[in-house]
Amino acid sequence: LSNMHQSSLNYLLSVQGVSNVTYGGDGNGSGWFAAGTYAQVSIPYSPNATLHSRKNLVSWQVDMARPIIVTRSSSGIFTIPPLLMNSSHTLTFRYVTQYSLRVDDSAPSLTYSVGSQTMDGWYDEGTPVAMTIEYVENVVSNRTRQNLISWTMDGNAVSLPREGSGTFTTPDVAMTSEHTVSFNFVTQYFLTVNGGANVMLEGASQTGDAWFDAGSTVRVGTESTIVQQPKSRQQLTSFQVDDSPPVKVVGNQARFVTASITMNTFHTVTFHWSTRYQVALLFLDNRGENTINPSAVVLSGPGGTVKLNGSYQDIWLDSGTWSVESIRWEGADVAPKPSAVIDATKPATLAIRCQVYDLAIRITDSLGLPVSGTTVSIRLSNSSTISTVTSRDGMVVAKLLPAGPYEVSFSYLGQFQRFSSDTSRALEVEMKLPVSPLTIEILVVTVSLSVLVSALKFMRKRVRL
Repeated sequence: LSNMHQSSLNYLLSVQGVSNVTYGGDGNGSGWFAAGTYAQVSIPYSPNATLHSRKNLVSWQVDMARPIIVTRSSSGIFTIPPLLMNSSHTLTFRYVTQYSLRVDDSAPSLTYSVGSQTMDGWYDEGTPVAMTIEYVENVVSNRTRQNLISWTMDGNAVSLPREGSGTFTTPDVAMTSEHTVSFNFVTQYFLTVNGGANVMLEGASQTGDAWFDAGSTVRVGTESTIVQQPKSRQQLTSFQVDDSPPVKVVGNQARFVTASITMNTFHTVTFHWSTRYQVALLFLDNRGENTINPSAVVLSGPGGTVKLNGSYQDIWLDSGTWSVESIRWEGADVAPKPSAVIDATKPATLAIRCQVYDLAIRITDSLGLPVSGTTVSIRLSNSSTISTVTSRDGMVVAKLLPAGPYEVSFSYLGQFQRFSSDTSRALEVEMKLPVSPLTIEILVVTVSLSVLVSALKFMRKRVRL
C-alpha cells in the first residue's frame, strides 16, 4: 500500500470494477503516487460494447465513502476529480448492463413510457418500456395517410384492430435482452363524395370512415330521386369520378350504385342532378278542337332524348325547353313542322297542335249541282283507305287525317274520277262529274220538249195545208 522509492514515500491507488484504466496526475502511470501528490483516473463510460449489450458507468466511490452518481453518457471518457494521495486509496466504479432497443421510429408520434438512461436507445437491464404511437401518421388532408395495422417485436407480428384515430400502446417490454420493434402501416386514400343523397358505401372503409387501404375497391350508392314538392323533384342524371367524363344514369331505380372504384389514389365521386317537373301532354288536331292519342312521341331537351309510348298524363321532364321531334299517330308522323317547342319549367298541361286535318270533298255534276249517294274512297299516307258516301249536298268530310299525301277516287254511272294532293296544300276539294242522274233527267226533258215542239210545228203546218 505504500513503499519507499529513492527515499520518498509512495501510495498505491487501486481501481476496481473496470480494467480499461488510464492514470493521470502526478503519478508515473503505474498506480503509485508520491505522498502529497494528486492522482487522476480516466475510464470509458461504456467499455467492451457489442451490438447487443454493453456495460455503462453509473457511479464511483473512494474507499468506503458514499458512491457518487455520474451523469450518464453512452460514450466517451469519465475522469475523476484530482485525488490527494496522502494515503493509499481504492477507487470502485459501478457499471450496469444495458441492452439495445431498436425501434423503427419513422413515425413522428412515437413516444416511450421510459426514456433511455443514456438517451440513445440503450436501456438498463430490467427496465420496463412501453411505446405509444398514433394510429394515423403522415396525413395529407383528404388525400393520403398511413394507418397502423400491426406491430412486430423480435420477428413476431401482432395484428391490431383497425382504428381511424387515437393511439396504440404496447405492453411493457422488459429489457432483459436486446429487442427489435417495428410498427407496420398501410397507405390509405381518401374518398370524397359530392352531391349524393343518403350515401352508402359498398365495400366499407377498413377504418370505418372515408379512408380506404390502397388497392381496395368501393362502390358508392345514392338515392336516385329527391322529392321536393308533389310535382317537382331532383333527379339523378349522371356521376363522374375525378375529372373523367360524366357517366349517364339510366333507369328508374330507387337507388343508384356506381361501378367499383379501385382506391389506388385518392378519388372524388360527384353526383349530378336535374330539377324535374311533372307535366301532362295534350295532343290536338291542327285547329285545336279535337284530341288524339298518339302511339309514340319523341322529345329532345335538357335530359337528352325521351321516348314516350301511350301514356302522357304524368311525365317527368327536366326543367327547360323541349323540342317535339316526332308524334306517331295512325302510322304517320304528325309532329308540327317546324318542330314545336314546349316549356317544362313548372308543372303544367302542355297542348301540342299536330298535323292532323279534316278533309272536305264536294262532288258536283257539270251543271254544278251536288251529287249525293256517291261512294268516295280516300287513300291516306299511311296506306289505309277510308270509304264514305256523299250527303244530299254532295259533301264528304273525312275527319282527323294524318299529315301527308292522299288520293281521292270515286266511280259513278261508269264514270271514274281521281284526285291526288297533300294535306299541306288542299283540305277542301271539289270534283265534277260530266253526267249525273239529274243532268240525264234534264237532258231527257230537254230532248222531249224539243221533240214535242217540233211535232207541234209539223202538225200546225199540215193543218194549214
